[in-house]
Amino acid sequence: MGIEFREFLPHLSLMMLGGLGGSLGLGWLCRKPKGRALLSRTKVWALAVFGVVTVGGLVAAFYWMFSRLTDGSGGQMILGSPLTFFTLGLIVGLPLSLPGIIATWSDSRPQKIAERERRAKNATRQDRLEFAQDLVRQIEEFADTPRGVTASLTGDK
Repeated sequence: MGIEFREFLPHLSLMMLGGLGGSLGLGWLCRKPKGRALLSRTKVWALAVFGVVTVGGLVAAFYWMFSRLTDGSGGQMILGSPLTFFTLGLIVGLPLSLPGIIATWSDSRPQKIAERERRAKNATRQDRLEFAQDLVRQIEEFADTPRGVTASLTGDK
């Protein structure tokens, strides 16, 4: 007698729960202040190692699962352990959290924070004049023909 799909429903539910816990849970932890602080100190190679390990774990987990399903026992060996499906879901969810982790890491780097703070403050009259003069210099430097460009400020905006 073969295995019916309804026998797998608790297992599949746990697999979905593990996948959501792995992807959404890790993303949520990274967005908390302690997670942001940890990610701001993380180097790019550590993120690359995490990505390679999680994807490698994903491949290994699927290989193990499918080798158990196709070993001739008809999957009876796997049905005995819902924890195996939960773990598989968790392993599948971890690589799915990578985009959120990388986005949070990118935003929490000290350079990005300093840039956001710099942009948040209002530009003074002197800042605007320096920007205009820099723009004039760039136009004169990169123009094919000599150009007479001037910069000035009028008004308070």
